Amino acid sequence: MRKRHLLLVLFVVSLWYSWQASAQPFAIGTNSSTFFDAARNRNVPALIRYPANTAGADVPVASGQFPTVIVAHGFQVAPGSYSHIWNTLVPLGYIVVLPNTETGLSPNHNDFGGDISFLTNAMLAENGNAASLFFNRVAPRSAIMGHSMGGGAAHLAAALSNPNITTLVSLAAAETNPSAISASSSITIPSLVIAGTEDCVTPVSSNQIPMYGNIQSSCKIYYEITGGSHCHFTDGNATLCYFGEGTSCLFGWGPFIARELQHQKMFDIMIPWLNYWLKQNCNAITTVQNLLTSGSGFTSQSVQSGCNANLLQANAGEDQTICAGATATLTASGGTTYAWNTGQNGQTIQVSPLTTTLYKVTVSNALGCSASDQVLVNVNPAPTAGAGNNQTICAGATATLTASGGVSYNWSTGQNAATITVVPTQTTTYTVTVTGSNGCTAGSSVTVTVSNNCGIVVSVKAMLQGAFNPATGNMNTTLRSIGALPLVQPYTSLPWLYAGAESVANPQNLPANMVDWILLEARNPITGAIVERRAGLLLFNGNIVDADGQTPSGVKFFNLTANAEYTIIVRHRNHLALMSRQPITVPNTLAPLDFTVSGNEFGNGDQMVNLGGAVFGMFAADGNADGVINIQDFTRYFTDSSAAGNYLRGDFDLDGDVDGNDFLLLLRPNARVIGINEVRQ
Repeated sequence: MRKRHLLLVLFVVSLWYSWQASAQPFAIGTNSSTFFDAARNRNVPALIRYPANTAGADVPVASGQFPTVIVAHGFQVAPGSYSHIWNTLVPLGYIVVLPNTETGLSPNHNDFGGDISFLTNAMLAENGNAASLFFNRVAPRSAIMGHSMGGGAAHLAAALSNPNITTLVSLAAAETNPSAISASSSITIPSLVIAGTEDCVTPVSSNQIPMYGNIQSSCKIYYEITGGSHCHFTDGNATLCYFGEGTSCLFGWGPFIARELQHQKMFDIMIPWLNYWLKQNCNAITTVQNLLTSGSGFTSQSVQSGCNANLLQANAGEDQTICAGATATLTASGGTTYAWNTGQNGQTIQVSPLTTTLYKVTVSNALGCSASDQVLVNVNPAPTAGAGNNQTICAGATATLTASGGVSYNWSTGQNAATITVVPTQTTTYTVTVTGSNGCTAGSSVTVTVSNNCGIVVSVKAMLQGAFNPATGNMNTTLRSIGALPLVQPYTSLPWLYAGAESVANPQNLPANMVDWILLEARNPITGAIVERRAGLLLFNGNIVDADGQTPSGVKFFNLTANAEYTIIVRHRNHLALMSRQPITVPNTLAPLDFTVSGNEFGNGDQMVNLGGAVFGMFAADGNADGVINIQDFTRYFTDSSAAGNYLRGDFDLDGDVDGNDFLLLLRPNARVIGINEVRQ
């Protein structure tokens, strides 16, 4: 019966090793290196076995990055006595490093633990060393493993809290000096303690069990192989180990299971354990759990609450705050595939929630790991934007637009006030962006319809003293003849600051009998407030017409009320302004306001100059248009003197030249003439 049992065991073992051989994608490369630990001023020689495409010494490392497993030897056991470990792990894609220190009869356990910890750092440093065989070939995860004395030293190394050590695996770990049992109280990394029931060299009760009990990791497993011996954790080429085991196990121990079967039981748990923690194969932890619950040939204890901790770190990104109607870009990280609770797939998605919404992403990788994270998108309400009601105005009129709903406003015109004025030349839609107190924006629009068939015509007649010709009874049109007249109304500067858009398209559109531009002003007769201003064209006979070329009877006003009364003021750029004595009912095309007749002006009869006979006009030489003819007007004259062929304020007789006639015939006789307070600027 024992023979049949042994044959069955050997058959199973041979099948397992056959599967291992068929599943091995990597050949084994070999290397011997000595690393210098500057912190301890110590050389640390090591044997390295690594994945390669062809077997041999110092052959190139296979493509990819591979986790490191540090395997520490037992007392008087050569590093080469663990060939079964590297022959199994290297083909599976692990770099196995065996420290070749503390091989004498008086090993220093503390130094040995330091060597184990240091080698994890040294291999990671090799990954960044362009001159190294292992450049860009070392993955950033490491396991420390040891047998007997090396197992106890591995516990000492794990207690050092080296962040580069991912997990601990010990094989029949022996108590050390300093104590590995005591040091285990500082171990917090995932730990697998493997022992044998028949270990008479380092009995479990005084070695592995107390070490396991002191480990503080939330994921730790104690795995005791039934019939396992101390020295069967080597490859069998450990003469002194077996000698010591033979002398220690004379009575009450055994029988031992076959070494190959003990290796199988060891690898049954070691391989999925390493695959989980070092290769992040999330399915591998299920293999470990199934083994512990349904496997045979071992006993186990485990604290697995942390073993199910997801190795994948999902990150849905930082919480965001957007405005209603805006789009948020969500970018996750941590895996290779991403599934959002919106139904979208991809690392980056865009969402436009109407209200504050929590989004969840499930992140997965090719190894079967998955994890989830959430990101909150806060939605601030947009302001209730208003641009006001649509309007209809007459061509050339001003429209007032008033926005509401926010704390700041940005119009399509470039203006930034809540209330703006516009003078559209055609029907135009204006948009405003309203910003609320929370920084959110909303838009609104208003359409201003421009009608070319409206407006109230104000008819005014006036003569300019400077341009008047007594021989003809009309004014000269010299500025028009020499091409000095501007195409755009000239009253945008001080003191008028009139922003009207009155203009003509080209010089040919200026009337041949035009003298100059005039500015008309309509005021509320009770308050004196300006209701509207319009620039018109002064003709040689004193008539003032609209710049549109279509209104010969006067100038169109667009903000006046029909049949209402207004005080009318006429202004010129270098003649004294006049105001109507009585309010004028508009439109007044049937009874034009005639400032060539004395008594129609406001004042004491001294506000107009007699141009000859019964014709009166506006005093010349108010060069700065302030309503007083004085030394400041002389300054204007003097500044412009000797200029010819230009459109100048010092040209009082409007002939295009600033010369002695302007001073002698107009400025000097009119000095000290003062306009009424109502028209002075």
